[in-house]
Amino acid sequence: MGDNNAFNVGMFLGIFIVVVFGLLFRKKFSRGEVKKYDERQELIRGRAYKHGFKSMLITIILLLFAEFLFGRPFLDKWMYSLIIIIVGSSVFVVYTIVFDAYFYISMDRKKYITILMIAAVINLVCAVLMIISGGVITNGILTVKSINIFVTLMLLVVIAAINFRAKIDAQLAKREDED
Repeated sequence: MGDNNAFNVGMFLGIFIVVVFGLLFRKKFSRGEVKKYDERQELIRGRAYKHGFKSMLITIILLLFAEFLFGRPFLDKWMYSLIIIIVGSSVFVVYTIVFDAYFYISMDRKKYITILMIAAVINLVCAVLMIISGGVITNGILTVKSINIFVTLMLLVVIAAINFRAKIDAQLAKREDED
């Protein structure tokens, strides 16, 4: 029981630290800029919200169906919710990145990518530590201690989508230069 309390305290402190630093550095990173999206980006973002919501519903159905097939839960109660949120958020983010509606007009993309990479490395380290310490899978059930694995995967997918979009932008710029 003590190990579980230590994990809970660590999780709370981690979330608390992220929120505090986010609030403290919000103005520094935004430099007082207002997030402005053009009309095309707003339309794409609306479609992305719709696809993210649909993907959450599909994820719920798939998780329920998988539990029905196994005849017992294979995720703890927190993991169901967190996986659904991660899937929906990932669909929204990847859709808006691929269709060039994620970054607002004056956003510093390099700084954002750097923050994503740092977050991915931190979550990967935490995931490895959780795997080493045990408790990721208990009695055949994937516990909340595995959340860092899923967050790392989500961040890597987002970074891959940004790189994919950068390659598309480079090809479009090359075509414009040729014309």
